Amino acid sequence: MTEAPSRRPWPAYARVALVAAIGLIAGVALLVVAPQALPPAPSPCAPGVVCTSSPSAAPPGGFFSYPHVAGLLIAVALAALIALLVVYAETYRSTRSPQILGLLVFLAALAFETVLTSPLVFARVGPVPGGLRPFLLAGQLLECAALLLFLYLALQ
Repeated sequence: MTEAPSRRPWPAYARVALVAAIGLIAGVALLVVAPQALPPAPSPCAPGVVCTSSPSAAPPGGFFSYPHVAGLLIAVALAALIALLVVYAETYRSTRSPQILGLLVFLAALAFETVLTSPLVFARVGPVPGGLRPFLLAGQLLECAALLLFLYLALQ
């Protein structure tokens, strides 16, 4: 009987890069498809005053504004969380370890929290206070980096 040649899996760094790229593509697609969900640009006019100039439809700062950058980071984080859920679900299927089940519950809760901190959600329920934006962005960046590192280690 001949054995089928085994396919070597991609190295862990290549799979993590692929997940990050998928997240970036999904984030760009979401920001292109759903621009109406982004918060409107602040109006230069006072409330109740007729404005002679129409405010720009694009958020201040262009594509590198808070909603765009945060949307991209959240898409990458969600892609990494989904990949981690798949990796650990396969591990749980083979081991039935309660620790892995707890990790799956934690990752699902983290995915839910990540969706709730999306700028698209903030656009629907109310604006992010301006002073918090840099801190939220830094937190999202650190979360994204930690999840990609966690995914890399899980694939080793």
